[in-house]
Amino acid sequence: MELNKLKMLMRKSEVHRVNYALGLTATHEPVLLLHEHKRGKALANDLRNECPDGIRYVYGDVEVDSPEGHYLAKFTVNKESSWVEKALIRALKGTKYKTVEVSLQQGDSEERDK
Repeated sequence: MELNKLKMLMRKSEVHRVNYALGLTATHEPVLLLHEHKRGKALANDLRNECPDGIRYVYGDVEVDSPEGHYLAKFTVNKESSWVEKALIRALKGTKYKTVEVSLQQGDSEERDK
């Protein structure tokens, strides 16, 4: 996804939740797709079609919380995976979102800085 489009959709997630799908290619590069209306599972299928050499996929929704200029991106994932945090941090490089919080749909969470 282009950086400008990524930034635009992340800004929209400050107002309401935006769905996403995240995948890793065979070379372990993260690929992030965001969409306002499509469900996360449909985005994961689109990602599989766009990137057939992908090895892992997750989906969920993202919400941005920005208290006092500290931009926190809260990602909810469909399943627990150890690679998700690092991949999200790498995928968000070049944006103003400095902290990523990953939580399962049940509510477990972890937090990491860029």
